[in-house]
Amino acid sequence: KSLHVQHGIEFQVGHDVDGADVVIELDKGLPETDDYGAFFREENAREQGYLIEVADGAPVRLRAPNELGCLYAAATLSQLFADDGEGARLGHVAIRDRPDFRYRGVRWLIWVEMGVWAYDRGDGPEAFRRRIIEKLDMALTYKINVVIFDGFGWGTDSHPEYAGLMQDLNREARRRGIHLMHGGYGAGHAGAFREKPYRGEVFEN
Repeated sequence: KSLHVQHGIEFQVGHDVDGADVVIELDKGLPETDDYGAFFREENAREQGYLIEVADGAPVRLRAPNELGCLYAAATLSQLFADDGEGARLGHVAIRDRPDFRYRGVRWLIWVEMGVWAYDRGDGPEAFRRRIIEKLDMALTYKINVVIFDGFGWGTDSHPEYAGLMQDLNREARRRGIHLMHGGYGAGHAGAFREKPYRGEVFEN
């Protein structure tokens, strides 16, 4: 979608070389191959690593031993296209990539209390949902996989749509390999509120 918006590019993505412009290969045997075994035996590479190969006369190949690696390969591919004045150009590359850190996070809070202004603009749950999904797409582009998302004053009864909205956004985040982390107070801060009963349901995570 981003390539179509930025460059007007349309191409066929498939799992078979015949007829596809881009081939995505989920190859769980990569950690055992002679060429890439040492690279993919590293834990972060097994989980999130990938290969990209661009050559003349062949489909672009994205390969990974894990679904998350395939997703990150596609995210990287979308950043490799350059506008040369006549259209989008994709240079010849061979990329082997994995993260140094398993979790890479950012802090978004619906509530303002922790010093980050809310993403709630007062325009309703559906507008909020669209705004957050746009941000999740951005996080995937940069391979951010943990978002401190909400909490610090929340309750499951904050508004009638709250629980369903959070479940829906969590599903959307997981589709992109992103964990939404919901926060809360520890005893150090919550001590000021000890006499106020907790008003929500307790869940085990």
